[in-house]
Amino acid sequence: MDTFTFFTIPNCVLLSIALLLLYILTKQPYSYFKNINIPGPEPWFFFGNLLEVMKKGMATFDKEMKQKYGEVTGFYICNQPHILISDPEMVKEICVKQFAIFSNRYDVFPPDKIGDKFISFLTDNHWKFARTLLLPAFSTSHFKQTMGIMNSVVKNLEENFSLFADSNKAVEIKQIFSHYTIDMISSTAFGIEVNSMKNPNHALIKCFDKFFYVNFRNPITSAQTLFPVIPKILGLLGIKSNFSSSLQTMAKFSKDIIAERRKNKTVRHDFLQLLLDAKLEDVDKIDDDMKHELETLTFENMRDWRSKRGLTDEEIVSQVVLFLFAAHLTTSTALGFFSYILATQPEIQQKVYDEVMDVIGDKVPTFEDLNKLSYLDMCISEILRLYPPSFRLQRYAKETVKIKDWIIPKNIPVDISIYSLQHDPEYWPEPDKFIPERFAPEAKDKLNPYTFLPFGFGPRMCIGQKMARIEFKLAISTIIRKYKFVKSPETEVPLKIGGQIFLFAENGIWLKAEKR
Repeated sequence: MDTFTFFTIPNCVLLSIALLLLYILTKQPYSYFKNINIPGPEPWFFFGNLLEVMKKGMATFDKEMKQKYGEVTGFYICNQPHILISDPEMVKEICVKQFAIFSNRYDVFPPDKIGDKFISFLTDNHWKFARTLLLPAFSTSHFKQTMGIMNSVVKNLEENFSLFADSNKAVEIKQIFSHYTIDMISSTAFGIEVNSMKNPNHALIKCFDKFFYVNFRNPITSAQTLFPVIPKILGLLGIKSNFSSSLQTMAKFSKDIIAERRKNKTVRHDFLQLLLDAKLEDVDKIDDDMKHELETLTFENMRDWRSKRGLTDEEIVSQVVLFLFAAHLTTSTALGFFSYILATQPEIQQKVYDEVMDVIGDKVPTFEDLNKLSYLDMCISEILRLYPPSFRLQRYAKETVKIKDWIIPKNIPVDISIYSLQHDPEYWPEPDKFIPERFAPEAKDKLNPYTFLPFGFGPRMCIGQKMARIEFKLAISTIIRKYKFVKSPETEVPLKIGGQIFLFAENGIWLKAEKR
């Protein structure tokens, strides 16, 4: 049948009816928020508000939505409704008071058998079970046991800074801290010494390069993540998405290490070993702070679950991959942005230096020393407020619920905007300024805790936040004793930030280092 024959009147009528039906079916969901009186931007046919999110980036999009429509906004990723929340009272209800209804996150990543078993995306009792098993890996006693390993790793960072300072050239500072976090993860998680600056072709380095620089600075992959039907379609065609492919690479690396360790019957005191040995029988032996966290989980029949099983191999691999991903992203991002603050605000750098010298001096820092760095701890909180690694928290309601005057329907994605809450002048005067004194002990009581969410809030708060702070303090306290962070002609002031899922400096953070 040629083209002319196809365009007969009956065929054109049928085609028009089919297109009309497609339009109606696709357009129908866009009345969803009007029906429940939630304001928001007008969606485009088929794309919803996806193109606007991708064009502006999440940070700008979220702030504009709050300014135009208020603290509760409805928007669409294609035809999927999302509720965007920037109200601390509602955050309290969702993350704490009505946690039983909002205990689960919706999955922000494309479907993947590894990613789907991340503890972040496990649901209900499965999540409680996995978190209970993982808690000892993030206890104070475990961190104290690994301080020797961590101090050994930070020597690589110190050596890299020596070369950096001798070169008298600007470098993209996050790259240096990326090497540090990779070395730290490989040593504390796997017992493997990588020294990534000297061994850039190491398999683990390639895993990270593929995962981060292919996925989270690539607009196509961002679209796949925001519109999960794309990787589903690619999967039907036998094409793996970049995200799925890189996850599988990291998973294979983890599986190989597990297999080798079991074959050689190697036992190490690291994160992987804790997962391999995970048994709920040990729950009574963990630290008091971890026991308190267990109590908040209200895990029903926990004692009955102890004897049932530990983690499966699939669950272990997923948690190892998540640990690789999350520990690297959060710490290296925060260290990069803080280096920028130190270089552009010498008075902050001097205060940090003075405190480190008073507390640690020239000796090797202990876990107790790092905990005494109170001003540096304030700085960490402020850098995470100003530059949160991720833009949103994700939840969904198991049943339709009313909070304040708003109806939150069952199973609709709820996005809590970390970025807009942490940059709201109502809660944070001069929100774009770096002011660590906001987190001074005497000022903390005045802060609304539900406006500071870099690690989330409530029972699903990030399990690794203590480790992130320890790694951060160890890196800064080691480097600042011997080197100064200095601006260069390549340093962008102010920084241009971007990102669809995770925050980064669009043009990099270019700094120099000088020996003291």
